[in-house]
Amino acid sequence: MAEAVAETPVTETPEVQQEPEEKVVEEKPAAEESDESEEPENLRKIFAGGLNRETSDDKFKEFFSQFGTITDGVVIKDQGQISRGFGFVTFAKVSEADACIARKKEGGHELDGKTIEVKRAIPREFQEPSQHEKSQRIYLGKVREGITEENVKEYFEANYACKVENVDLIKNKEGEEPKLRGFGFVSFDDVDAVDKIIIVRNHEIAGIQVFAKKAEPKEGGYGGAYGGGYGSGGGYVGGY
Repeated sequence: MAEAVAETPVTETPEVQQEPEEKVVEEKPAAEESDESEEPENLRKIFAGGLNRETSDDKFKEFFSQFGTITDGVVIKDQGQISRGFGFVTFAKVSEADACIARKKEGGHELDGKTIEVKRAIPREFQEPSQHEKSQRIYLGKVREGITEENVKEYFEANYACKVENVDLIKNKEGEEPKLRGFGFVSFDDVDAVDKIIIVRNHEIAGIQVFAKKAEPKEGGYGGAYGGGYGSGGGYVGGY
């Protein structure tokens, strides 16, 4: 009789479940841009009119680069590639556009023998013709109780480097206690401050949201303009 051979028990090695390999997502460094670079293009873009017809794009950008970093600059031309006498410049920062416009009070801008007009480019989305006119007066809407004329004056003078000449918050004339009718008018000493204020449009004064636009002129317009939103202007219009 054959001798029984004792079987050595086979110990099963438990299958080791490998944890799924964790994907390491490399964090991309944030773009090296300051907070100011994210500011609205509307506030960084300026219009320059009255240019010498011989001024080239390169000369145009070189001139304005003295105020800061230029992200875009173009002299608008007709179909024959002849200058139309104006152009647009976009700065990297709002503060650079401010500095460029402020030069108007320190002797102005002269390029290629011509004194040129510089102002903020008004977006074409501002469809009312009055918004493209030169003005020192704004209409303030959504005004309600809690805002005083002094609040309005302090806010604009503190934030827009200008002097407020008059604030008139319209009130009901009926009743013992006149109440605000929801709108008012503010006059300034500076048309460039008005342009910036209406481009920003929405403002918070004394904790209350209001909006600003140029007040309608009482009598007609203020004269001609450099024209509509040309293709290369990126949806912006020109001068007053």
